Amino acid sequence: MRRAGGVLAFAGTLAVLLILGASPREAFAVPGNNNFASAITITTPAVSSIVATADTTGATAESGEPLTCSAAPLGATAWYTWTSPNATGEVIFDTFGISYDTVVGVYTGNAVNGLVLQACNKDFLSVAVNPSALFFSYAANTTYRIQVGGASSATGTMVLSSRTTAAHSSRSSSVSPGTPTIK
Repeated sequence: MRRAGGVLAFAGTLAVLLILGASPREAFAVPGNNNFASAITITTPAVSSIVATADTTGATAESGEPLTCSAAPLGATAWYTWTSPNATGEVIFDTFGISYDTVVGVYTGNAVNGLVLQACNKDFLSVAVNPSALFFSYAANTTYRIQVGGASSATGTMVLSSRTTAAHSSRSSSVSPGTPTIK
């Protein structure tokens, strides 16, 4: 039986990886922001906008990283850093447009093993790929760590969008800074 060159090449690469003791996942490049210390700084506009995209194939979880902020374990994470404006307000982070099941967590703290959960969401919509979305109140001039992970270590094309409000409103779904919420 004859196979197309691309399939045969992939099978050959897979065989070499297995002989060398590497898993197929290790064959893919790890995203540059796979570790907490390599988080990518993002800015959040007042209107909804895509602030980051990435292919998380090859992503892993690092030692000490929080691996669940919902009922499902997560892995294959990417990290972002966002510093809030000079006033309090509200922010939304979502993964609409992703190609896999995600979990989004927002933390404060300066070390991966000492983070404090501020907000978390898994499965905002019950659709085939289950995007996440979370809304929370932020404190002025605070650095937040955004973790986007694959539920059960799923990977694929990740899209992170965001928008802020300039002044604190009285929405009932808001969360006071420092109060963990799973929605």
